[in-house]
Amino acid sequence: MTAHDDDGTAPHADEATTSDAASAAPPASAADAARTADPAGLAPRTDAVDADGAVERLLRRADPARSLPPLDLAQIAHLKETTMSRAADERTPESTTPTPARAGADARRPRRRVGWAVAVGAAAAVLAVVGITAAVQLSASTGAGASHVTELAGGPGNGAEIALKCAEITPEMLAGSADVAFEATATSIADDGTVTLTVTDRYAGDITDVVEVPQGDDVLLDGMPLHYDEGGSYLIAASEGAILTCGQSGPVTPDLEQLYAAAFGR
Repeated sequence: MTAHDDDGTAPHADEATTSDAASAAPPASAADAARTADPAGLAPRTDAVDADGAVERLLRRADPARSLPPLDLAQIAHLKETTMSRAADERTPESTTPTPARAGADARRPRRRVGWAVAVGAAAAVLAVVGITAAVQLSASTGAGASHVTELAGGPGNGAEIALKCAEITPEMLAGSADVAFEATATSIADDGTVTLTVTDRYAGDITDVVEVPQGDDVLLDGMPLHYDEGGSYLIAASEGAILTCGQSGPVTPDLEQLYAAAFGR
């Protein structure tokens, strides 16, 4: 028996087929249903997607150039060319011919650098000479038969600190500290502060007839470099090229003479 529609006509074959296929198809997944219901993607997303979107919006708001229009192709090309040119200039030394004024400045620059290097080296050498443990330097005077000159450093130099550490000097202490000891007279004082001493007596060690020492400040304080008066006589003890202070060297006095005599067997 053939089924009829309400109007009494039989259904078409394609309509029957469509109905059968719809009833036979498996149910759609939730994702497919969501895409079918929201093809434009306007429906609310998951929490992870919402978090990504929030971060993106935050970054866009923090962009200082967000209100500027985008660069066109010509501007991008110009910016790229400028960047590459500057990078090449930084890697490549200047090859242009300097002007006469600049040529003079360039010619002087290496000499200034060398001068600084020489000055630094000279300063280091001076520190080595005038240090507490600086070595004795011997330099021959010009002329045949000229005597050697011994240059001694003035001493530690910081009397305020060393005076607190100065102990009472004993003959044993002096004999054990000094590698040279002598008596000398200050025969001249140069404008640069160099004092020339002429040796008049030797107590210990080998010392030349002439000794040059730096002039100290006119301060009577143990530990400071000695202050010399032209024509004055001094007893000098030195160790490794530096004059021993703290009462071990100074102007000739009966007490200092007695100390030297006891220390060096006089």
